[in-house]
Amino acid sequence: MTDAALKQAAAALQRGEYAVAEELLQGLLAREPGLPQALHLLGVIACRRGDPARGKPLIEEALRHAPDDPLVQNN
Repeated sequence: MTDAALKQAAAALQRGEYAVAEELLQGLLAREPGLPQALHLLGVIACRRGDPARGKPLIEEALRHAPDDPLVQNN
């Protein structure tokens, strides 16, 4: 379930459907708090919406949970 929801969220993000992606990711975090991929994508969404002050801490938290993840490190 987690992998499918992450793929759906990533696809929605790529299509620019931020609200859809955010809803999926928030649902994942409700079930799995601290899920690095969800935190990372929420941070990316916030930054793309022009709110890096909200996005940066999310990406930093994702990095704390997955310090070796190159996608998170890149952002």
